[in-house]
Amino acid sequence: CYNPIPVGKDYEYNFWGDTNKPWLIDGELMKKAGVNTVRIYRPGKNPEEVKKVLNDLYSRFGIRALMGHYLGFWSWPAPNYTDENFKEKMRAEVLEMVRLYKDSPAVLMWILGNENNYSFDRNVQHWSSDAIDSLPTKEEQRKERARIYYSYVNSIAKDIKKIDSNHPVVLGVGETASLDIAKTQCPDIDVI
Repeated sequence: CYNPIPVGKDYEYNFWGDTNKPWLIDGELMKKAGVNTVRIYRPGKNPEEVKKVLNDLYSRFGIRALMGHYLGFWSWPAPNYTDENFKEKMRAEVLEMVRLYKDSPAVLMWILGNENNYSFDRNVQHWSSDAIDSLPTKEEQRKERARIYYSYVNSIAKDIKKIDSNHPVVLGVGETASLDIAKTQCPDIDVI
């Protein structure tokens, strides 16, 4: 996982535009360590900066990238995967990422989410709906949130494959608590 953040900065820091170009120093170190692929949690906001970093890592050091999107999970307020407007906003962002970077030789795969299953498996960034809340047990509610989330991720994977059939799509999860549900809801996911 590659996200170089200087001391005193937080995860919102735009390393992509850092004039010190930390990826050049890090790329050399990673190459010496035998690293050939890095996971990028999310692209920066300036596509030209992102393309420059990806190109430098690949052309100078042979390092490819798994490009990811959080699907809003670590944002505030917490995401609600029953909210159609929110889901369409996330879908649009993911598909724009794919359109922008699919032709880069550095890109190896697309990753959807980052531990988003914690919202139903661990009660982190909890979301729900009246229909879910009306289910009789907490376990039924958890399973329904899992079905909703995983079917949503699968629909994005299908959309990605319509515009880019050259790169696998990864489901980014934490732990394995609900993978039995993911298995039934995510037939278009290539890697977990």
